[in-house]
Amino acid sequence: MRGKTVLIAVATALALAFLWRLLAPPAPEVVAVGADTREAAPAQVLALEYRDGVLLGAESLQVEQGSTLRLRVRSDKAAELHLHGYDRTLQLDPAAPVEMTLLADRSGRFELEVHGDEHGDGHHGGASLEVYPQGSLPAQ
Repeated sequence: MRGKTVLIAVATALALAFLWRLLAPPAPEVVAVGADTREAAPAQVLALEYRDGVLLGAESLQVEQGSTLRLRVRSDKAAELHLHGYDRTLQLDPAAPVEMTLLADRSGRFELEVHGDEHGDGHHGGASLEVYPQGSLPAQ
């Protein structure tokens, strides 16, 4: 008799657990206090061209801090583009445009230089990335 009581108790517990799992409300989504729940803005695409030892496209590329940007560069020679301050490099390829995606998380002015081609000393500037704190980007 005792075995039958235990069996009924176990079966009842399993049935209740199954019903609880089936009918329980979904768990609420947990979001940290102060967390940014906005969707990320699409990356800004900034296009440059390196031709005959000169970096063309814009003297300064202006973005707001926190922006994601995609730097797209065409080149007529193999060389290396270096973004100072972020210590990021991009291997330029004359066969196809190349890209670098970057989160502009530091404010300031950062020089873009090309290294390692046959024009003179191998260091060619001509453009800079200007990252402004949120809300202070100059009108364009």
